[in-house]
Amino acid sequence: MLHEFIHVVTLRDNVMRAPWLKEGVALYFANPAPIYVVKKKYFENPLNDKDLYILFGDDYRMFQINGGYIYSHTIIDYIIKTYSLNVLKVILTNPQKSPFEILEINKKDFCYNWLEFFKREYISK
Repeated sequence: MLHEFIHVVTLRDNVMRAPWLKEGVALYFANPAPIYVVKKKYFENPLNDKDLYILFGDDYRMFQINGGYIYSHTIIDYIIKTYSLNVLKVILTNPQKSPFEILEINKKDFCYNWLEFFKREYISK
């Protein structure tokens, strides 16, 4: 229930956003323990370019089918630890701009930087 409430509070502007952002924020702030603890099997195989394309795409169905919920929590963790919570707030309060525009990074570089963070913080620990 808290997850859904966070959707209401953070996305009250009713603008369509990428699934990784929408679900990642709700998962990150609603769940005290990251979902990856329960679903560690998803992390056994490295992500490839196709996986990244799906994970960071706008197709909600493909996001769901390919385990996007599992990873989206870690993307928000990456944004907060790499940029800051304030930057995440800027992303959420400026739906007219893409997160990548706000972060001043292209999507591909963001994806690969997140993937390195993910491997370091979630796989090798």
